[in-house]
Amino acid sequence: MACWILNEKLSVLLLLVWLGLNLYLFIDTFHWYEDEDAYTYTRIMLGSTLAWARASATCLNFNCMLILLPVSRNLISFLRGCCGGALRRQLDKNIIFHKMVAYGISSEYTEPKDIYKR
Repeated sequence: MACWILNEKLSVLLLLVWLGLNLYLFIDTFHWYEDEDAYTYTRIMLGSTLAWARASATCLNFNCMLILLPVSRNLISFLRGCCGGALRRQLDKNIIFHKMVAYGISSEYTEPKDIYKR
């Protein structure tokens, strides 16, 4: 177990940073649309639906931007040339990160079908 932690510490750190950024973006955007005075009348008409939708859209936009970085061959080649060590090993796992972001996008994009039934 200790060897796995030593070998995969950068992968786990990047995973936690990615999850933390998504969580921060969601909470910050949600509170922005829920507490801002400019959206008072929209909140009266829609309730907190606007805040939920915009917070999810912010995370979706971030992940759609992020999904292109691991498969950009020129960027990966440039980073391999200027960086070494543990970062180079992490760059070899770019497809795994690409798939992880894709799973994040698909989980944000899907919604329960019964949410609008009353």
